[in-house]
Amino acid sequence: MSPIRSAGRCLVLTIAFLAAAQVSAQRYFFEQVGVDRGLPASKVYAVLQDGYGTVWIGTEAGLAAYDGRQVRSIGTQDGAAPGGARSLLLDRQGRLWVGHLDGGITVHDGDRFQAYTVGEGMPSAVTGLAEDVNGTIWLATAGSGAWRIPPMEDLPTTLAATRVGASELRDKLLGACALKDGRSCFVEDGGTILVTRDGTGFEPLDMPGIPQVFRFTALFQHSSGDLWVGTIGGGAFRLPANGAPTVRYDIPAGLGSETVFCFGEDARQRTWVGTLDGGLSCIDGDEVRTFDPRNGLHTSFVRCIGRDREGNLLIGTNDNGLDIFKGERFVSFGEPDGLADPRVWAVLEDRQGSTWFGTDNGIVVLGRKGSVDRTITVQDGQLTSNFIRSLKEDQNGRIWIGTDNGGLLQYDPRSGRAVPQTELSFTLAEQKVTALELGQPGELWVGGLNGVRRYIPGSGTVPTIYTV
Repeated sequence: MSPIRSAGRCLVLTIAFLAAAQVSAQRYFFEQVGVDRGLPASKVYAVLQDGYGTVWIGTEAGLAAYDGRQVRSIGTQDGAAPGGARSLLLDRQGRLWVGHLDGGITVHDGDRFQAYTVGEGMPSAVTGLAEDVNGTIWLATAGSGAWRIPPMEDLPTTLAATRVGASELRDKLLGACALKDGRSCFVEDGGTILVTRDGTGFEPLDMPGIPQVFRFTALFQHSSGDLWVGTIGGGAFRLPANGAPTVRYDIPAGLGSETVFCFGEDARQRTWVGTLDGGLSCIDGDEVRTFDPRNGLHTSFVRCIGRDREGNLLIGTNDNGLDIFKGERFVSFGEPDGLADPRVWAVLEDRQGSTWFGTDNGIVVLGRKGSVDRTITVQDGQLTSNFIRSLKEDQNGRIWIGTDNGGLLQYDPRSGRAVPQTELSFTLAEQKVTALELGQPGELWVGGLNGVRRYIPGSGTVPTIYTV
């Protein structure tokens, strides 16, 4: 799943590059998978990756499978239950479970999709799926309470689902979570969380240090055993597994919003928090960083968070499909940041650590600290053309510039002066440089529409032309 999409040699709209230092006003790169790429809908409820590498995406219009290149919609024609895909689960046998908005269940065993109804055709959306340590599948619904499905080896014709806790749990549940100690939890619409009690019923989950004034929205257990609780208006709370005091994360602590929708964990065991209107926050010890539309995320409303086997973060948004975050290594640099034109044809890192971008509107040089150091254009009297196609640095630190209709130039960063190479340029058809490469010291190879030239700058000799 490459974050850089190329058309010929032109990198269009955004540049993702390796950041060597912290960049001021950083805009990070999030690959977007939306309806324009085949996603059934922009609202993503759930996302996960299976053992074969397929990313499954639950949207309000149905299930989709993404292989890193293309999106395929899954529907009743494939054997799936009808309706939007509200929740997803990968069980211990590697089977995919899908809870639908219309109340149905789909199970995919790697070969086929099997659709099921729950109870007597339960009409309520399946808002949560969880598997406990015994292999029991727990369902949370938006109007029919909680259901339990016993462990099963093969796909049966019908599901043996049983409703549980009808007198203790609300009918409308927001989600389900299976804890490492074997208990299962349900988040109620009223903002409370109940947990199974010795298989005989349900009781409120013990959450010391969280004011009861806040309504709960989400529950997540970190690989460390810590419990994370999301609230409306109170931010996120961490209940350490070692019994240490509860820790609160809110806007003053750096969280993007105090209404939390979901949690996730990355390969470095950092906790990610998706919010209603403040984007996505990463909590790493005492440090909290937030990602939102101002620095690259395509939404302020994050509905779900997953992770693929490459360590990329899978972010389901409320209104812009799926965002894929490949880490802080990739930073977006576009027109809002000083890029002269979104059409970038050449990228060069010089020996000083500066990055040069050749665009259709001249050259932009990014300094080592990430800010624009200089621009080089026709308008400032430096170039013969703004349409840059090639950039190379020679052994003396000079930059060679190939243009689309202005021939070849040599730029000296020390003097800030560009010198047109007229003796070569006049031999090029339409003065178009199509390729540029360094040869032996003092030697340059220049491609054009009418062959390749071996050029020795300053020698006074006519460039040697090679054609096929």
